[in-house]
Amino acid sequence: MERVRKLLFNLGMLLAIAGLPLSRAMISIGMGLIILQAFLHPQPLHCLRAFLRNKSFLFPTLVFFIFLISGLWSDNLAYFAGKMQVKLPFLLLPYAFFTAPQMTKRKVHSFLAFFLLLISVLSLLTLINYALHYREVTAGYLEAKTLQVPFNHIRFSLMLSFSALTAFHLYREKVKLLVKWEPRFYLALSTFLFVFLHILSVRSGLLSFYLGAAWMLFQYIRQSRNRKKASLLLLLLLGIPALAYFTVPTFHNKIEYMHHDLEQYRSGDEISRFSDSRRLSSWEAGIAVGNQSPLTGAGYGDFREEVYRYYAREMPSFDPDTYIIPHNQLILTYAATGLFGLLLFIVFLLYPVFRRKAYRFYPFALINIIIWSSFMVESTLEIQLGTAFFLLFFLLTLKAQESECP
Repeated sequence: MERVRKLLFNLGMLLAIAGLPLSRAMISIGMGLIILQAFLHPQPLHCLRAFLRNKSFLFPTLVFFIFLISGLWSDNLAYFAGKMQVKLPFLLLPYAFFTAPQMTKRKVHSFLAFFLLLISVLSLLTLINYALHYREVTAGYLEAKTLQVPFNHIRFSLMLSFSALTAFHLYREKVKLLVKWEPRFYLALSTFLFVFLHILSVRSGLLSFYLGAAWMLFQYIRQSRNRKKASLLLLLLLGIPALAYFTVPTFHNKIEYMHHDLEQYRSGDEISRFSDSRRLSSWEAGIAVGNQSPLTGAGYGDFREEVYRYYAREMPSFDPDTYIIPHNQLILTYAATGLFGLLLFIVFLLYPVFRRKAYRFYPFALINIIIWSSFMVESTLEIQLGTAFFLLFFLLTLKAQESECP
C-alpha cells in the first residue's frame, strides 16, 4: 500500500505541476491523486489526530473556514458556492500533504527542476514569438499590452519569478539529480529567466523577483563576512532596473505607460480605460465596502455586488463592463470577511512560515515572498491557478521540513 501511495503522490505532483502552465484539467486530476493517497493511509484516525495538533498544516486548512463562515451573512449563494469551489484545495490539500510519504529535500528539488524546465521551455517559445513580431509587440507595451504568453500574463510572471529564483537556489546548492554539470545548467536557466522576466515586464513578476532576490542577498550578507562583495551585489541589484529602462524596449515602454496611467488616475479623466487606475479604484471600492461592516465584512457571496454598487454610486464615469473586484487579496478579504477574517487570514498563512524558522529553507521562503507580494496587487487566490500554484509549492516545501504522519 505504501508503494501505491508514493506512486499516486508522485504522479499527482507531476500532473498538477505540469498543469499549472498547461491545463486546468491536469491540475484537478493531479490534486485529486494527491488527495486520494491520503485516504489510503493505513491509520487515518491516528493521522487525523496528529494533523489537528500540527498547526503548520492545520492553519492553512482553516483559511477555508474563514470564507465558509462568511456565507452565513451572504445572500448570493450561487456566487458564494462558486468562490468556495476555488477555495476547496485549502480544505483538502494540507491534510493530503501531511499524510503523504516522507519528503526529502532531494525529491523537492526534483519537482522544482521539473517545473523549472517547463517554464523555461515556454519562456523560450514566447521569446521566439516576440522576435518574430518585435515591432508590433514592443509598441503594444505603450497601450498596456504584453507578450503573448501561454496563459494569464500575471500568473505566468509569478511562476517565471519563482523559477528564476529557485534555479539559482539549485545552482547554489550544487544539485545534481542526473548529471555532473547540472549546477551550471541551472545557473544558465536562472540567467535566461532573469533576462526574460525584464523583457516580459509584468510588474507583479518583477516585484516578486526583486523582493525574493533581496531576501536571498540579505541572507548572504548575514552569513558572509565579505562585506565588500555583498555591497557590490546590493548595488548591482539596485542598478539593474535602471539599466533595463535604458536597454530593454518593452521594460522602457511599460514604465512610460505606468507613468501615464498614474497621471490619468490623479486627474480622474477616463480612468476606467487604464489598468493601474482600475486597480487603484478597486482598492478604494473594496476598502469602502469593508468599512460598511468592518467586523464581519459584506460576506464572501455579496462583496462583489457591494463593490459594484460602490462603482455605480461613487464612480459613475466607469463603464459597468470595466468593474472589477479588488485587485488586492488583503483588501478583498477585508471587504468579504471584515477585520476579524483578515486578521485570521494573515495569522493562518504566516504562522507556518515562522514556526521553527521554516523560512530558512529557501524554496519555502521564496514561494511565500512571491505570493505575498502578489497579494498586494492581485486577488491571487480567487482563481484556481493562483490557489493551486501557491498551495502546491507551499505545502511541498513545508513537507520537506516535517516528518511523515507517525
